[in-house]
Amino acid sequence: MSQRKPQSRRQKPAEMPETENDRIAGRNPVMEALRSGARIDMLYVGQESGGLQEIISLAKEQGIPVKVVTESKLTQLTGGAVHQGVAAEGACGTYVSLEELLERAAEKGEPPLLVLCDGIQDPHNLGAIIRTAEAAGAHGVIIPKRRSASLTLTVGKTSAGAASWLAGGPVPNLASAMEILKKNNVWIYGTDAAGTSYTDADFTGGTAFVIGSEGFGMSRLVGEKCDAMLSLPMRGKVNSLNASVAAGIFLYEAVRQRLGYPRQTGKTAQPWTLPPETPEHWVKLRYSFRSEIAVPVKLALENADKARVWLNGAEIAVRPDGWYTDKAILTFPLGILEQGDNVLTVELPFFQRGSLENCFLLGDFGVRVRGTRLTVIEPPRELGFGDITRQELPFYGGNLTYRLTAEVPEAGILRLHVPHWRGALVTASLDGKEAGAIFLAPYHLDIPVEAGRRTLDVTLWNSRINTFGALHMCKDTRLLSPTSWRHTGDRWSEEFIFEEVGILSSPELRFFPETSGKK
Repeated sequence: MSQRKPQSRRQKPAEMPETENDRIAGRNPVMEALRSGARIDMLYVGQESGGLQEIISLAKEQGIPVKVVTESKLTQLTGGAVHQGVAAEGACGTYVSLEELLERAAEKGEPPLLVLCDGIQDPHNLGAIIRTAEAAGAHGVIIPKRRSASLTLTVGKTSAGAASWLAGGPVPNLASAMEILKKNNVWIYGTDAAGTSYTDADFTGGTAFVIGSEGFGMSRLVGEKCDAMLSLPMRGKVNSLNASVAAGIFLYEAVRQRLGYPRQTGKTAQPWTLPPETPEHWVKLRYSFRSEIAVPVKLALENADKARVWLNGAEIAVRPDGWYTDKAILTFPLGILEQGDNVLTVELPFFQRGSLENCFLLGDFGVRVRGTRLTVIEPPRELGFGDITRQELPFYGGNLTYRLTAEVPEAGILRLHVPHWRGALVTASLDGKEAGAIFLAPYHLDIPVEAGRRTLDVTLWNSRINTFGALHMCKDTRLLSPTSWRHTGDRWSEEFIFEEVGILSSPELRFFPETSGKK
């Protein structure tokens, strides 16, 4: 994309009123109007309205008269709008010239980011556009003098007060305003279904988006003045979006590009797809625990090839020999755990776009949990039905197979009923052959059998909730997010809190002979 030479921003100001007089209703719009310094002639407060002390104090500080009125009078003054007990008479928003908007951007040292409204007549849409533009850090919203909503009560309310901070125009002629923008190195993008994808354009320089009217889109002359046309992918049956929604998508794509954030796609979502970084810091982690047995172990660690590792003071050579659950989590031999106290030390690089991941001690052992204390012990060689976290396997995330035997007197149907289990899925095999799966109520499986002694293997496909989960989160937490791992507040527990895992009660086997007619 070529660059235009910047021209002087000192253009002749358009003839326009400084403000649009109306009444503002609602606590947030009134507060934002007061904070912005907009002209307010009178503040109206309902007789029975509470929680308005800050608004009233701010108004008095600015020398604005405050009048207490009845609720019915307040409703009358605001034309029936939702007023929340307060309204202001004065300017719903302040208009500034196009030149001033460009100067605002220059003062911040930012390339201009603007929205041009072409025939937006719905005040709700205009208010929503202004609100989104202000939130995205745009420098102004340009409104034409004709065929457009102005800064009315509805616009002020819908914008949640943003109209008090952000409005340009009304310009007499939108096409002329576009020419001024072009002379100041601002590229103008129209929106049209036939345009190129908005993700292919560069919004890091001076940028203005033209948002067309709700029913007819952009006017022909405005469309001809645009530098390029952009489209949004429409994969459903609806072929257009609300004007304010479209404006929000374009604006925040510009925000993403200007902040240098990668697109959140399957390709760039993972840290290993990002360009190499030089470590900003090195972090050393120290883990201490007891072991009742001497046992060979491995360590599974993300970015293992960049780590330094010590076990009981001896540095371990990191030689990856496989991976654990994810090819990014490499495994390598750690040596022999000592009987008694052990100390594991891991030093890792810490990157701006990275984070410290869990590391996993792997081996043939069980773990005894007593509150906050963990002890490595002999592994259980047999498991019974019930929660495996109470059978010395609290962190185990692999599958579990339970073996059942049955004497079948004749050919028929063997019904396996597994009413109580916690995991992802239950499957069964009869004499080594797959027999089916259980995952929905009524949690039973009918298996054809022949007479004789039969072996039935029932496998619980485990989840890794107790391996990778937020193990210190209190039981009332079900939705996990990045904040779930913060060890502060009432949601955090120093003790380990495990989810039940396993076939929790004995399965039931029932036999139906072929003569019973059971299908």
